[in-house]
Amino acid sequence: YPYIEQKVEIDSLNVVISAEEILQTQFGVSLADTISKSYSSSRMQFLIRSEDKVIQQVLDGEAHFGILTGEVPHGLKSKTLSKVEFKTCASNKHPLFKKFAHSAKIPVEDVLKHAFVSPDSAMLGKIATMASLDGWRDDKFPRHIKYRACGLKIMEQLILKGQALAYLPDYYVNELNLVSLNVTGCPYSCHQTVKLICKDPEALGWMSRIWDKI
Repeated sequence: YPYIEQKVEIDSLNVVISAEEILQTQFGVSLADTISKSYSSSRMQFLIRSEDKVIQQVLDGEAHFGILTGEVPHGLKSKTLSKVEFKTCASNKHPLFKKFAHSAKIPVEDVLKHAFVSPDSAMLGKIATMASLDGWRDDKFPRHIKYRACGLKIMEQLILKGQALAYLPDYYVNELNLVSLNVTGCPYSCHQTVKLICKDPEALGWMSRIWDKI
């Protein structure tokens, strides 16, 4: 009987992961790899949802796992996946990089002279109340936000082509091989804690085994 149960699980396992797009690209993909190593025939569905919707889908059983950066509500299990710091970033094509390429520090006044790209929705996860959608304190250091983008790919291209700076999570900056600028004169920074959530890992044998490996 244990053999039959395990075979059914492996052959029919369809895993649903819900998260904001930027969290899916890093942590959702990593979770899928962990699951695939234990269940090679499993299939994954990545849902791009706001954090409120992520929580609701996990509570309603529409998603097995959720990934978020906000508070975990009562009734859900959670594990911390990463501590994240946002970085001001550029590509090596950007004039600011070319000007300060050999300098360890860049004054915030110089940074604010250049155009930024920022998301037009909260697609980077939950951000502190006083900050802008990407975590930058525009109330203290107002930027020239020339571009507002509704998706990560648009932001990527503007940054990679040297048309804009951005303020993004460190894992995403590293993934794109962008340059993290050492900005001085700005005492504010945005931090997030990325968490994996699920309703009850003990309810399903395969989920319990995956949960224990994370």
